Amino acid sequence: MKVGINWFKKYIVVGLVVIVGLSAFFGFGVSRVIFDYDFEKFFPINDEETSFFLEHRKMFESDNDFLLVAVESENGVFDQSFLEKIKSFTQELEKKTPHVKSVSSLTNTSEQFIFVNGATDSRPYIDFEQLDLKRDSIRVFKSKELVNSLIARDAKSVGIYIRHEDYISKKKSDELIDVVQQIADNYHFENVRIAGRTIGQKFYIEKMVNEMLFFVMLSALLIVVFLFISFRSAWGVIIPQFVIVLSVVWVIGGMGWTKEPINIVLITLPSIMFVVAMSDVIHLVSRYLDALRQKMSKWEAIKKTIYEVGFATFLTSLTTAIGFFSLYFVSVQPIQVFGIVTGIGVLIAFLLTFLLLPILFYIFPSPKYITEKEKQSVWIPMLSVGFRWVIQKPFKILIIYSVLLLLFIVGVTMINTNNFLMDDISPKEQLKVDFNYLDEHYSGVRPFELAVELRDSSLTFWDLEVLNELDSVEHY
Repeated sequence: MKVGINWFKKYIVVGLVVIVGLSAFFGFGVSRVIFDYDFEKFFPINDEETSFFLEHRKMFESDNDFLLVAVESENGVFDQSFLEKIKSFTQELEKKTPHVKSVSSLTNTSEQFIFVNGATDSRPYIDFEQLDLKRDSIRVFKSKELVNSLIARDAKSVGIYIRHEDYISKKKSDELIDVVQQIADNYHFENVRIAGRTIGQKFYIEKMVNEMLFFVMLSALLIVVFLFISFRSAWGVIIPQFVIVLSVVWVIGGMGWTKEPINIVLITLPSIMFVVAMSDVIHLVSRYLDALRQKMSKWEAIKKTIYEVGFATFLTSLTTAIGFFSLYFVSVQPIQVFGIVTGIGVLIAFLLTFLLLPILFYIFPSPKYITEKEKQSVWIPMLSVGFRWVIQKPFKILIIYSVLLLLFIVGVTMINTNNFLMDDISPKEQLKVDFNYLDEHYSGVRPFELAVELRDSSLTFWDLEVLNELDSVEHY
């Protein structure tokens, strides 16, 4: 008995040093966590359609690396001072905006001419040297390539197309957006709307960070409430909560050190970790308190708790972790990462619970109400009644279960799916308002490309027959 206590006291010192050291290490790793907004990672791995898409993009470049800026003028865009400001704005965007390949607007776009003899010529749609707004407006609206592209059909806004570097990083995209907004602010336009993948990326990552913090705080608050209801003491709240928070820090800090980004699925990780860790903690704390109620010493209560609850909790954690690890076989990379990280998190929560809680049990004084008054839990009579009802009514339970199962199976068949990412955003958010405006007045910001292949190897795309077919597709 004495040998066991002496060993445990040495373990307390070593264990605390190791756990505090690792916690500091992982705590620093939390500051290195990055967030990932790349929906292409949700494309199935080794899938025929994904492979085709990647090959197509390799040949024809990315179709999603652009910003579309709409500048509004309530009195109409064919006003000399407004168009001159747009011209200056376009030139500034070309010269001062980082990571940009090209900028297109009404003021720097020309109409192209090809003559019978093969000669070519061009003429600007807005000719500032011989400005004739009536003439220019007619030419602009005769060009189907410009309407709903660089000018709205109601002529109350112009569009500026900014083509930036492919696959731009979060840091670079933030720089790009900040500069565009700063330049736009200098011109004091009536209203400027900006949309595109980069601004969507910035918005979603900020939302992910904010919602992750919100989920963490909400989970922590709910756990405090449930722990207080369960144990009715500050001891029963602070000690378990300490272990739970530490589990989350270890997991997220580990992601920071390994440079594994948090994606849109993993923002739920802290909430899951809180729930899993709380389950382990409550098993251990409940049995420890029961042992104290039986007038055991701290050391005896700790031994009894580990002996009776340890293996069962280990099996629970192991099977839960295996369940998450099984997501590795889903051919979607973010889901695979989610399964692996969460599975590891479950095991870390178990490890910390059984390494740290016994130390905290021994160091901190036992709850006073436990030692002063022994009281039967209110749950025991309720659980006894429930158990007897289950034993006495097996057929009723089976019938109720079968009916509910059928209802839920029918419900599963009624689930609808869509890929409208904007449905998740409040209609009041400026980003959604801007995207909806560009969908309504322009061609939108979600690109669509159609790949056409020839079945007949004797033909080429320059054959008249093929060109006529392509023309009919384009007009359709």
